[in-house]
Amino acid sequence: MSIFNIKNKTILITGATSGIGLEISKEFKKIGANLNLLGRNKKKLNNIELDLKNIKKNNSSFKLIKGDLTQDLDLIAAEVDNLDGIVFNAGIVDYKPLKFLDESELIELFNTNYFSSIFLLKKLIKQDKINYGASIVFISSLSASLGVPGTLAYSASKASINSSVRVLASELSRKKIRVNSIAPGLIKTPLIENEIFNNEKLMEEKSKYPLGLGNAKDVVYSSQFLLSDASRWITGIVLELNGGFKLK
Repeated sequence: MSIFNIKNKTILITGATSGIGLEISKEFKKIGANLNLLGRNKKKLNNIELDLKNIKKNNSSFKLIKGDLTQDLDLIAAEVDNLDGIVFNAGIVDYKPLKFLDESELIELFNTNYFSSIFLLKKLIKQDKINYGASIVFISSLSASLGVPGTLAYSASKASINSSVRVLASELSRKKIRVNSIAPGLIKTPLIENEIFNNEKLMEEKSKYPLGLGNAKDVVYSSQFLLSDASRWITGIVLELNGGFKLK
């Protein structure tokens, strides 16, 4: 059995119904993980249920949990199984310079991208639902270490994650629970299919990455590594997936 294997591990994935979360869910089902999949959109949860039922390579299980991380923490924590791993992936993106940024927008983004995950983790710890030796992965962003105009709220929420993983890694080390984050650069997902990233802008951004833009599976495989025993001696780090962006 490969040391990178996560078969039979019970893993919670938040934001599981679209983008990176959806790819993680489908790939982890293929390799035999038992999944708790959290999403707030019933239609998307129904779609992912159909997708996963069509994956019949193994006897792994999955549980769908409908809930909003910013409102339903008690409900979510009650439904979650005892866990060997977590991928905190749920998040939103908003690009706006500070002078146009409303306080309510900043609070909403922090609630979704940071506070909700931290408070869910708190509940799961207090309810003893995270197993000894488990691994926790937060999906952050390369933006947290850059200074791109218009990304103040988003970058700050992701920087909060990166600083928190080091503290959490220290606090949870007595139970051999590891905590890390993954900070991808620009990934080709539906999130960049909007008026900001037209074809011209997309090509401009792509030119900044010597290895080209990333795709969701780059994050999937990095998550698998950090959840597997192959990374047993890694905790409190930010793993950057940047395609060479910072080489220049």
